[in-house]
Amino acid sequence: MTQNATGFLELNNLASAIESADQMLKAANLDFIKQIKIGSQSFVLLIKGDAPSVEAALIAGEASAKRSGSFLVSQLVEDLDPAVERFIFQEVLQ
Repeated sequence: MTQNATGFLELNNLASAIESADQMLKAANLDFIKQIKIGSQSFVLLIKGDAPSVEAALIAGEASAKRSGSFLVSQLVEDLDPAVERFIFQEVLQ
């Protein structure tokens, strides 16, 4: 059975966030993608799916962000604890 995963990609401008999101969606079949604005110029793309798809999407998104010089950090978390997941998605979707 393939494990579920959540991925985070943080960038420093909106145009790069849009381009990276496009590349991530083209690279993998994801269950969820959401953009979160943090501060005045930082953006996090939040994705969910099976672990191999999330990993492939993060690789594609990170490569796109690095080409434009906007990459800050990325993280893949497998099998996120349900309480943490509820907290993240509750905060994101409000």
